[in-house]
Amino acid sequence: MELNRPEIGQILQAQWLNTLLSTTYGCHNLSSSKAQILDDIRKKRVVPIFDFDGNRLLRGAAMIMGEEIIEIGRCANMPGENGGGKIMLEVVDAWEKDPDEKRPLVAEIRMAGPFEGIAGGQGSQATLLSKADFIPHALLPSFHHPGPHGPMRQELFCFSTKEKIKAVRQAPQVIAIPHNPAMNPELLRVLLHINGFSTKIQLDDFEGGNVPVKQLAKVPFSVFKVDWQTGSQIEDAPANCGEENQFDLVTIVADDEKLGEVAQGLINNGFQCAGITAPHEGPLQLLFGRLGQCLLAPTEVMRNMPNIPEGFILQVHNQFAEKMQQL
Repeated sequence: MELNRPEIGQILQAQWLNTLLSTTYGCHNLSSSKAQILDDIRKKRVVPIFDFDGNRLLRGAAMIMGEEIIEIGRCANMPGENGGGKIMLEVVDAWEKDPDEKRPLVAEIRMAGPFEGIAGGQGSQATLLSKADFIPHALLPSFHHPGPHGPMRQELFCFSTKEKIKAVRQAPQVIAIPHNPAMNPELLRVLLHINGFSTKIQLDDFEGGNVPVKQLAKVPFSVFKVDWQTGSQIEDAPANCGEENQFDLVTIVADDEKLGEVAQGLINNGFQCAGITAPHEGPLQLLFGRLGQCLLAPTEVMRNMPNIPEGFILQVHNQFAEKMQQL
């Protein structure tokens, strides 16, 4: 994909991207140093795009190139500037016009609002939902940032995707889940529908069963999958945030015959269901998240956000805030 940007040296690209991320986030989970950013650029894992006036940096974003997906992210504006969403729309346009590019686009859209003098960050990224027709599939307080001047805190992100080639929807016709507010069944119904799944939801009562999990990742947050062969009981939530990300994510395939029992077991351990996997990720899975006792940034829902009612988003935020205080 070509975006018709002037040629910029890789060292300068790394410096500028680091400046943008530091200005917006204070620190960034996946781009923590100029050396790391430069290495990612040199290996073409990260492709930055900038707007500037002479030598004055205005705004930027980046494509994170995976084997099976392309992520649009690292979007930020310098203080007093805006327009980062325009760059992201240019990336989408270039992707759409490239006949050889078949990978889906994904984005994790920051929804943190203003907090203790710290600016929020969802404005330019929300362009992907309002103008580029990205489809949300999860709402998770998954990333840990201090902002440019503030305390370390978790922030809610909207995970979304855009397909060029429609993936086959692999999911059961019906799933039985606990009749429990922590399942967010109405949100699940919306997410299933807008992502093209015809799966119906049946609400029943379940005893909380054992939840055997296997850890898949620790960075940028802990990710586990339910594993009946080699899994072990998930550990208790951490006591406080400190400097580390205190978000745990557990995935379970929707056709697991013990889905209801496992879901109730996760709820009993402080989790809530807040999303599904994107269609291109294969067989449908439900996503369960949990926070330790930490500072959760306010969530700022964009005006006229498509697809998901504002109340569902704020409900997810409030549930995470309430649950972590009960641990």
